[in-house]
Amino acid sequence: MTSKKIVKRREVYWIDLGKTVGTEIRKIRPCIAITNNWLNTFHSGIIIVPMTSKPVSFIPFHLEVNFAGKQSTILPEQIRLISKKRVKWEWGKLGAVSPEIMKEVSKLLHLICELEENYEK
Repeated sequence: MTSKKIVKRREVYWIDLGKTVGTEIRKIRPCIAITNNWLNTFHSGIIIVPMTSKPVSFIPFHLEVNFAGKQSTILPEQIRLISKKRVKWEWGKLGAVSPEIMKEVSKLLHLICELEENYEK
């Protein structure tokens, strides 16, 4: 019997982003899970935001952080849904970003996607 692998919001894993087109980020990268824990538990995919350790030309939506003792750039414009099959489970979890960093990522996604501040439920 295999155990179901669950990623939690804010956790960072190595993700094989595979074949890409154009400006889509590629290679195996650390990525932050941004979907809520319910969806992460019951869906076969997760929504992630990639990170890079390479210097990136200034883009106002990038977030510079120190993660796991290394200077990193969070790339919220590269948000995407991936299959959990892309997670490099054997490499283990890298850790989790702080709630404060997650809040900043959420703000940037809000700006990038021009999500409405107020909406009717």
